[in-house]
Amino acid sequence: SCLAFAVLFYFNKLQVSEYSDGEESLLSGESEYRKATLMLLATWFPFPFWYAVSPEGLDLISNITIVQVGWAFFNICAKFSFIFYIQRVKDLYYSRMKTKRELTGNHKFGGVNKARLAFAPRGVVPGTVSPLPDDVENYSNIEDAPNNYGVEDHRVER
Repeated sequence: SCLAFAVLFYFNKLQVSEYSDGEESLLSGESEYRKATLMLLATWFPFPFWYAVSPEGLDLISNITIVQVGWAFFNICAKFSFIFYIQRVKDLYYSRMKTKRELTGNHKFGGVNKARLAFAPRGVVPGTVSPLPDDVENYSNIEDAPNNYGVEDHRVER
């Protein structure tokens, strides 16, 4: 199992380098991909050692209840920490995209930022002195709130 972990470690090291076009390694860099890889390796690191001390390995821990609780603990820690980290990365990405779209006005209706229209004088596009396009003069900012930032409704219909 230690050999399998070493192979995993090697390929993850290669992935970080390939993902960043050689700019990052496991020891240096700031990308979310590198951090996720380090989290994966750190949470999987105990598995080969636990296997070695379990009855399948050196049989240093022979109580099967302790062995099974250990496996469950390591699995829960590894999987949930990774899931929560990836969710955090996704939330940060959406926050950055929302902020970017607010600042650039990159929305539907010809690039007009509908969220900012509510605070503009009637007939003026925020950040300009040009009049509003005819197709967005009468809109409801509240009704279309989920789409203000280009985030579509992804609910599954049953």
